[in-house]
Parts: sequence; structure tokens; C-alpha cells
Amino acid sequence: LKVILSPEACYNIYIDIKDTQGAVKVKKLHDVLCNSIYDFSKEIIDRVQLIRSHEVEQLQLTDLLTGVISYVNRELTGNAAKEALVRRMMERSHYSLRRTTLLRENKVNLFSWRASEAQA
Repeated sequence: LKVILSPEACYNIYIDIKDTQGAVKVKKLHDVLCNSIYDFSKEIIDRVQLIRSHEVEQLQLTDLLTGVISYVNRELTGNAAKEALVRRMMERSHYSLRRTTLLRENKVNLFSWRASEAQA
């Protein structure tokens, strides 16, 4: 995120609640993110907050788009609705959805990472 965040802006980051230990993890994440960009007064990253995704439309949309990208990269087939969403996103973004975009992409920023097999 260091490359994406601008020191002239102020950010609020919202994360879907996943477990009961989330509050401790979010505080640590806020500290790590702020320290990584020398934002010790927490003026650039103002807030990192847990929310319930089913209550926030933007997070529901994020889940949908993440699902589209996951569907493409797992090379799944057979679901006409998902395939229609994949085609639409590829048409609108002009990206294959399989490769990393430029770090400063404004609308959709994709980071493709493949874990290497463990060496025996």
C-alpha cells in the first residue's frame, strides 16, 4: 500500500469482520500501515475499522469484484452468470484480470501473486 497511498490524502480503511480477535489485529494493522509510511501522528491513515460486510453496500460490491477476479484466476467454468460478469469486467477495464496492473492504477488495482511450491 505504500506506493498507492498519497501523503496529501487522508484514508479510512474498512475491513470485514472475520473473527472475535479482529479488534486487536486491526489496531496492529493500523500501527504497521502508519509506521510504514512514517505517519506516526495517524493523519494520513486516519482510521482502520472493522465493519459487517452485509451492512455496507461498498463492501458487498468489493466482495463481488473479488469473486469475479478469483473465478478467472482459478480457471473455473460452467457458471453463466459469473462468466458474464467476467466478460463485462474485462470489457470495461481493458484488463485480462490475470496480471498485475500498474501500481498507480486509479480504478482497479490488481496484484497477482502465485505461491511457489515448498522445496523438500
